[in-house]
Amino acid sequence: MSLRTGTAFVFEEENISYPELSRRVKQRSKELGTLRRVVLIETASHPEPLITYLACVTGGHVALLVGAASPLHAGYSEIEAEYRPDSTMRRNATGSWDLTSNREVPLGGLNSELSVLLSTSGSTGSPKMVKLSYDNLESNAQAISQYLSLKTHDVTATLLPWSYCYGLSVINSHLASGAKVVLTDLSVADSCFWDLAVNTKITNISGVPYSFEVMEEKKFKPSQVPSLRLITQAGGRMDPNAVVRFSEMCRESGCDFYVMYGQSEATARIAYLEPALAQTHPDCIGKPIPGGNLWLEPVSDGPAGSSELVYSGPNVMIGYAFERGDLALERQSEVLHTGDLAELTDSGLFRITGRMNRIAKPFGIRVDLDRLERILSNSRDEIACVETPYGLAIIASPRDHDTDHADKDILALARNVESATGLPLSAIRAASIRSIPRLKNGKVDHVKIQEMHQANEILAENSPQPTQNKPGDAGEILARILRKSPVSNEDSFVSLAGDSMSYVAVSAALQDRFGALPPGWQRLTVAELNELERAPSRSFLSRTSLDVMALLRTIAIVLIAGSHIGAIDIRGGAHLLLALAGFSLAKFHLTEANRHLRTRRIATSAGRIIFISLLWLVPLVILNNSYGPSVMFGINFFGPDGGAPEWRYWFLEALIYAIAVTAALLFLPPVDRLERRWPFALPVFLMVVASLISFLFAAPEGPGTMYTPLVAGWLFAAGWALQRAPDTARRLLILVAVLGVGYFFFNRPDRVAIVVGGLALAAFLMWVPVPRVVAMAATRVAGASLVIYVSHYQIYPLLGDYKWVALVVSLVAGVAMWTCLEMLLRQISRQRDRLSKLSPSGSNRFHTAFSVRRNASHS
Repeated sequence: MSLRTGTAFVFEEENISYPELSRRVKQRSKELGTLRRVVLIETASHPEPLITYLACVTGGHVALLVGAASPLHAGYSEIEAEYRPDSTMRRNATGSWDLTSNREVPLGGLNSELSVLLSTSGSTGSPKMVKLSYDNLESNAQAISQYLSLKTHDVTATLLPWSYCYGLSVINSHLASGAKVVLTDLSVADSCFWDLAVNTKITNISGVPYSFEVMEEKKFKPSQVPSLRLITQAGGRMDPNAVVRFSEMCRESGCDFYVMYGQSEATARIAYLEPALAQTHPDCIGKPIPGGNLWLEPVSDGPAGSSELVYSGPNVMIGYAFERGDLALERQSEVLHTGDLAELTDSGLFRITGRMNRIAKPFGIRVDLDRLERILSNSRDEIACVETPYGLAIIASPRDHDTDHADKDILALARNVESATGLPLSAIRAASIRSIPRLKNGKVDHVKIQEMHQANEILAENSPQPTQNKPGDAGEILARILRKSPVSNEDSFVSLAGDSMSYVAVSAALQDRFGALPPGWQRLTVAELNELERAPSRSFLSRTSLDVMALLRTIAIVLIAGSHIGAIDIRGGAHLLLALAGFSLAKFHLTEANRHLRTRRIATSAGRIIFISLLWLVPLVILNNSYGPSVMFGINFFGPDGGAPEWRYWFLEALIYAIAVTAALLFLPPVDRLERRWPFALPVFLMVVASLISFLFAAPEGPGTMYTPLVAGWLFAAGWALQRAPDTARRLLILVAVLGVGYFFFNRPDRVAIVVGGLALAAFLMWVPVPRVVAMAATRVAGASLVIYVSHYQIYPLLGDYKWVALVVSLVAGVAMWTCLEMLLRQISRQRDRLSKLSPSGSNRFHTAFSVRRNASHS
């Protein structure tokens, strides 16, 4: 360290050179003494704890790293009690740092290799620690430096806590390379960080998956930081589509994007994906780091045919420790069984497919769920915890079945989870339930709880009720999402301890309420945010943003009804809706949920369409002799031939069959695996097959030309493929394919134009600026599109030759009927909930929160 001459740390206005850092580390080593000590270090982005850490690892002491003290202090105290540190380095009440000796003569009993103790699930304060040697730290730092090509001119920042192995590895690898580390508490959610990045010429940025979601929300581009050379991602699986997007952005800006995988048990990094492979293999972790080896071993207690990822290398830990006495134990193994299920692709890259245990990693924070349940449980409540795509779901079951007690304490439970895990309250869903689901053997059925959460059968009850904020104002939004109560007019997102994990939810809610937010909004007070409401006009003619899918559905249903009535002679609306249905299915239903849950959601969506359609079709068949029973989704099987009134409803049949076939395919395990592995390639393949079928089986005339599920199904697959296209080039490829197939498929050029143009808008736009009155009307018409479609055939003939009047009346009548149906279904839902609370068997606080309007319009 003393041989280097550049800057090691930048802290506020202070630049600490490597020679100066070496001098201060040596001085700290003298303060620690010559006898080996266990030193508890409260980590922070400040030179003092870092100097103490470096003094420990270079001076033969053992650094016990913990995060900043939690308000509960429970886990922190347990670590101190179990390991009885000989010295502590922590911030005092005045904000200064103190190195305190707990005893003059250390307790001793330390393995000769031992250098660092790092928590395996520090978010719960577990005393279970990973024992790391100096060789572990050095080898991993050198390996990272090698594959990232770190040099002395590199500059990084402490965007991640270094009590966590990823954050620690960033510091170690850069110091090992003679690079510069900027010490900051700012996050990527704060515009001030990006100013700092430009001013300090940061070259390397590290983040966990949620960091990149925040960066996308802020419309980050690597070109904003001209000095940026590379971006690394670890700390949990990142959505493959996001990997592709960031990889492409980095490539365009001339920097590299690395996806990395690791565990505390391997010091930090185990594998990495080369930037050149991120576009084609975004769901892979890549290959082992230099000096490491990876292989697969079959597991007997996992899914059939599954294998565990196993690693060996010089960075594998000495072993685990649970208390001070374990620090004397020798190395347990040279091999690390990661606990992750994985597979080796044909390209020679490893891909993680699941986990074998109950260690969750929401937002890259490791949480021992079993231990968290033990921490939270008390004499009155039983607790169950599961990981979700949004964080954690926590349910409490009062042992005395006192649901009033549970309701009263549910917010306190959520806040305890926040303190114990370090997760924001916006990532925690807490609820009470009369009895926790159990397996036949009496154990808690965690899988069932997770499925209930993913199916939206859990209603979070940990939202505080603000006492001084009006509904919909900035204070109420901050209180609801950040779970802070009360919120005063002087509070801001920053002062309320908002972070990158809650930034997306808060900014989205504020934008929905106030429109475009000014730069640095997170530092504005509630009073200043509320002032934003007065600037833009709130009249019906003021500008607002309309969801492009709502706009397209509105245009499509107007064209459908208008062309049938004769007021408009532009065709293609129904075929556009069929393609948009495939687009929406991929967007809203093809999530990370398990196979059974995904297909159940798709089937439920189809069921809602059938239910709403039958509300009109059943009376139609009974009261109108012109329509036979086959109009109820059986035209293709039971006739009649083309030209009969029943064929007016061809779209319903094509839509339902397309959704049903998709659900059936995805229910098959091999197809489900293919979709997850190749989310874009699978629908492209289906589109090609469906297009060939269309050309082979299309009839020369009649409905069979373009109105049957068999010949029109390619449009549904095209919409699906377009939504899964990870980049601009592949979106354009799908649009060109639709144009080409449509040229031969459709009998009119306007159909081609409507379908291709509508899909292009869906692919490249999210919002369209329109007058507020237009947005309000379009939203209602889009929501009622299904009701308008099934009813307009019987409404417009009543208006005779007044075609435009008939069109308007058909739209208004459909919206009115849909509004009444919504009100009826909402009232039924309320009554059902009220009855469920009174029923002993249904008195838990979970319920199905179906939104018929949302799902019907998406389909």
